Amino acid sequence: MPKRKEHLAVGIIAGLGVGLATAVLVEKRDRWLHVVTCTLSAGVGARLPDVMEPALSPNHRGVAHSVAAGVGVGVLMRARHHARCLELALECDRRAAALQRDSPQWGAEVRGARLWRLAAAALLGLLAGYASHLVMDGATPRSLPLII
Repeated sequence: MPKRKEHLAVGIIAGLGVGLATAVLVEKRDRWLHVVTCTLSAGVGARLPDVMEPALSPNHRGVAHSVAAGVGVGVLMRARHHARCLELALECDRRAAALQRDSPQWGAEVRGARLWRLAAAALLGLLAGYASHLVMDGATPRSLPLII
């Protein structure tokens, strides 16, 4: 059974990979921040299943460790929340484009767009970390339950 340190290490590697793979979709000036955000949030995501269902026994795998949870978390985070964060970033960009550059409101909109993009990167990292945890647990003799 994979332990906390292994889940964390593999989650961070997964987040780094996702961050590097998706960095080309981000403005050049924000790429390093995108990669770091994906990497760090993947460490959190890799721990989430065991936070929700502590490994008190080898039979601790329930809903949070199920294939259904992995698919559900993936679809919800990627399709719904990630897309919404990017939409909000674009709205901030549009408002900033209509304002005088270097005005206080322009700066606020530019910072808002960056924060929404960071939130999107954090969601990608969380998803990568969570998925890495499920893949590692799925490769053990006890595997993963389909639902519970």
